[in-house]
Amino acid sequence: MGSVASWLGIPRGSLYAASKHAVLGLMRSLYPSFYRKNIRIACIHPFFADTAIVPVAVKVFLSGIPLATVPRIAGAIIHAATNTDPATNGCAILIHDDGPPFLVAREEFKFGVYKMIDDRANALLNLEAGATYYAHLFGDLLRTLSKPVLVAGLVGGAAKATWDHKELVLRYIREYVSL
Repeated sequence: MGSVASWLGIPRGSLYAASKHAVLGLMRSLYPSFYRKNIRIACIHPFFADTAIVPVAVKVFLSGIPLATVPRIAGAIIHAATNTDPATNGCAILIHDDGPPFLVAREEFKFGVYKMIDDRANALLNLEAGATYYAHLFGDLLRTLSKPVLVAGLVGGAAKATWDHKELVLRYIREYVSL
């Protein structure tokens, strides 16, 4: 559960804004691994909600500005959890007034400098994925081929050793047979 404070500063609410911005960052960080496990994630960002948590003085200050209602917030949560559209996974849903919720698709987090950062991070992640792929590939090949290669190596090595040291082997055979 984020807040509109994830997106804009609130005077005299810097700690609250920082914690809600962290929720948005956490959702964005969890999305790639959750996606691979087929788990949906989204972040709901209401403006001040009309609940008892909001002090009366703040409600007086916000008079005339529509507050988000609990049913609208609950509806956004249910929508985020059950919508099968892949484009809504990893997104943010802002409820900033009494109008319709505003969906910020995850791709919209990737403009300007954020796109440059995202491109560079994805290049590193692709490098890591490639290295992991080849590590698994060579591990599988080693496990699969290690016994045949080992046997062939031992047989070939024994045959070569026998041929190279045939006089020594023949002497041992003669001594063994003469016993």
